[in-house]
Amino acid sequence: MRDALSLLDQLIAFGGGAVNEANARSMLGTIDRGHVGRLIDALSRGDGAALLAEVRELDRDAPDYDRALVELAALLQRIAIVQIVPEAAHQDEEFDSALLNMLAKAISPEDAQLYYQIALGGRRDLNMAPEQRIGFEMTLLRMLAFRPESAVQPVKIGRPESVAALADSPAAGGAAPAPVPGAAPLVDKARLTSIDANNWPAVVEAAALSGMVRQLALNCVPGSFENSLLTLKLDQAASDRRTRPIEEKLVQGLSKYLGRDIRVVFETAESALNSPARQRVQAEQDRVARAASAFESDPAVKGLRERFGADVDAASVKPTN
Repeated sequence: MRDALSLLDQLIAFGGGAVNEANARSMLGTIDRGHVGRLIDALSRGDGAALLAEVRELDRDAPDYDRALVELAALLQRIAIVQIVPEAAHQDEEFDSALLNMLAKAISPEDAQLYYQIALGGRRDLNMAPEQRIGFEMTLLRMLAFRPESAVQPVKIGRPESVAALADSPAAGGAAPAPVPGAAPLVDKARLTSIDANNWPAVVEAAALSGMVRQLALNCVPGSFENSLLTLKLDQAASDRRTRPIEEKLVQGLSKYLGRDIRVVFETAESALNSPARQRVQAEQDRVARAASAFESDPAVKGLRERFGADVDAASVKPTN
C-alpha cells in the first residue's frame, strides 16, 4: 500500500495534478496496447501509410520502444495460439478476445511467425539504430517489406514482363506462345532449368515459396548449381531464420518447381550479402529518400520555410505509391 501511495504521489506531481491513464503510461514508460493492435492490423492489410501514422501517434507518448517490441511480440504469440486453439481467445486475461479473433483471421500463421521473429530481431538491433524510433520503424518496415505474398495472383492477359523474359531465354527453350485474341488468357508454363544470382528472385516467385521459406530464400544468393546440387550463400544477418524444417520445405519447393530432386547446401556469407531481401529494403529506403527530396524541393514547401521559418519533419515524408 505504501508503494502504491508513493506512485500515486509521483503521478500527481508528474501530471501537474491530473491523474489519468495517459500520464500514468508516460511516467511508467508502458505502452497502450491499442497501438500494438492497430500496428498489426495495418500490417495485415499491407497499409504502409497507416502503419507509419500509428508510429507517429505512438511517438507522441515518448514510449520505451524496446517495451513496444515486447508488447508486439506478446500479441503475435497470442495470435499464433488462437490460430491453433481458437477457444484460447476467450481465456486470455491480457488481450481482448475480439481483437485476438479478428487478427488471427486477418493474418496467416506464417505471417504471425515471421513477424514474431522480426520483432525479436528488432529488439536485438534496437540499440544499434541511430534513434530508437528509427530502429522500431525499420523493424515494422521489414515486416511489411518481407510480408509473404498470396499464392493466388490475378491472371493477366498476355505474359507478365518477368515471365516473358524467362520464357524467351535460351535456358527456357525459346519464346512461349502469345495469347490468341478473344481467347482465355494463357498461363505461362515456362520453367527454368538453371539457377543463378540473376534469375533467383524469379525462381523464388515461380516456385510459389511463401512465409518463412520465402524469406530464407530471399536472404540467399545462389553460388552454383551443378549436378542437381544448389549452393546458396546465406546473409549472415538472416542466419537465425535457417532451421531444418524450413530448409526441407525450400528443397521440396524447388524440386517440385524444377521437376526433379535437388540438394541444397548453405554457406553463410562472412560479409554483407547483396541478397534480394537486402535489395528490396534498399530500394524502399531509396524511394523514401527520393520522396523527401521531392518534398523539400516543392515550391510551396520552400515558400513556407522562407516566410514562416517552418521545419520539415523528414521522417513524416513517405512515398505516395
